[in-house]
Amino acid sequence: MEIHALEYFKVAAELEHITEAAKKLQIAQPALTRSIRRLEEELGYPLFEHGKNRILLNDNGKLFLRTVNQILTLLENSQKEMEELNRSAANRITIAIRSASTLLIQPMAGFKKTAPDIHFHLINENAGIFPADADFLLYSTIRPDSGNKQNLLTSEQLYIVVNGNHPLARQSGIALSRLAEEDFILLDNHNDFYNIAMECCQRAGFRPRIAAQTENANILQNLLFENAGISILPHVNWFTSAKQPLCFLEITDIPCLRYIYLVPNPSRYQTAVIKDFHKYITGFYHKVPEA
Repeated sequence: MEIHALEYFKVAAELEHITEAAKKLQIAQPALTRSIRRLEEELGYPLFEHGKNRILLNDNGKLFLRTVNQILTLLENSQKEMEELNRSAANRITIAIRSASTLLIQPMAGFKKTAPDIHFHLINENAGIFPADADFLLYSTIRPDSGNKQNLLTSEQLYIVVNGNHPLARQSGIALSRLAEEDFILLDNHNDFYNIAMECCQRAGFRPRIAAQTENANILQNLLFENAGISILPHVNWFTSAKQPLCFLEITDIPCLRYIYLVPNPSRYQTAVIKDFHKYITGFYHKVPEA
């Protein structure tokens, strides 16, 4: 059983589509099909259910995928340990991002001044899991995560955000419970901010009336510029402009904070440079006491 066959299976299993998997692997589709068939013959069990246009992992395949992920992670970790042992560890830091990406900008720039050869690789994480190839996961939550106190970067106050021409713009603060009839613009379900906004509204006693959802923060910003609804967001400077001002209203009836964490991958080998960056960025932000 060859390593590349395991890697081929992993990509096909994750995409559940032979054509798309072959494109990602940059191999011919028949070659990928043959590799999977040989793997199934070696194991003695089928790994996929075949549909018209897709393949689906069966129970054997799901079990085998867990094993393959463990094997490939162990191989990668061993390689990194050998690289560091020979003083040639890769200066690459991969961060999977669920939200709060702007909080990385200043610490990354500062860290690169101390380590110019560092290469940062930032990826969006939308599957709700810790990507196996990521060194860190950046996420936010409305509740303090007691198991990750040492990985807390900061907390941020949340506000009701409205267009400068919205009737609410004349107020400095408002009870969230008064906004049950307003149209809300939210990020999509894969972003931490969706769950945070939904829980804020739940705490205020209602389920928000969602006028639009998007995975793109710039589209959300433009919808606010067009006065298409209101949102719940932290106070970020880049989100408004002099020509198209947005107003950030304090939420007066319930506490609305988000806590932001940068968590190292527990199953991935942590090189010295990864440990140094984690120490640097956690020191960059002041930790806050739990609410």
